[in-house]
Amino acid sequence: MNDTVIACRNLGPKEIRKRLLLGYFALITGLILAIISIWLNASVYLRWLLFIPFFVGYLGILQARQKTCVALGIKGHQNLDQGDEPIVEKTLRQKLRRRSVWILIFAGILALCCIYITQVVHIMLPH
Repeated sequence: MNDTVIACRNLGPKEIRKRLLLGYFALITGLILAIISIWLNASVYLRWLLFIPFFVGYLGILQARQKTCVALGIKGHQNLDQGDEPIVEKTLRQKLRRRSVWILIFAGILALCCIYITQVVHIMLPH
């Protein structure tokens, strides 16, 4: 039996920090834009554009928390702060690909929830 444990991640500490900061910045930007769009009574279609900063925000935060870059994970690569390099372990590559897809899906769902909340708040407020 193999006693070695392979860490299922493809990001180093510096890369994790970058994604976390980008994620927080994008989420705060999305929140500010959502408040402005509600305040200015922007159209429903314009408020749907808020999906982009919310998606980028959640994507960055989820990547940081999971220590997994989705772009590198899908390619089967890693960046442990020494640059982009391929992952040789097949099992790790497969796990990271699956995790990458789930991160993308979950970030999309969370961004859609934020859009929904923005739409509901807009409807509930008097104009």
